[in-house]
Amino acid sequence: MSLSDLIPSFSASDTAADVTITAADMEDPVLLAELAAIMGEAPPPKPADPRERLAAQAEAKKREALQQKRAGNTAAAGKALREYKALQAQLDAKAPPAKARAAAPPGDVDLASL
Repeated sequence: MSLSDLIPSFSASDTAADVTITAADMEDPVLLAELAAIMGEAPPPKPADPRERLAAQAEAKKREALQQKRAGNTAAAGKALREYKALQAQLDAKAPPAKARAAAPPGDVDLASL
């Protein structure tokens, strides 16, 4: 795909180099936002964070388990609780890595040891 395919007013003479846009480029949110700005369109919505989606699903299952327990339906409450725990395990598995320790300030480095 070329820029002239995306922007009809763009011609090859507008640039010294031929620019090619790949399918991966068309999934890049930064590039899509810039293209939308050039075209005068609203920027595309940001993709949903999978962790947020999982957290929302887990919270919904937790609420469902509590509602079923309060209603006296222990079988449905147990099922919802197991589903909640499975979703929570998926969420924990996708947890971002712990923040690395802050590096020592440059003044604290012993240059002789390097």
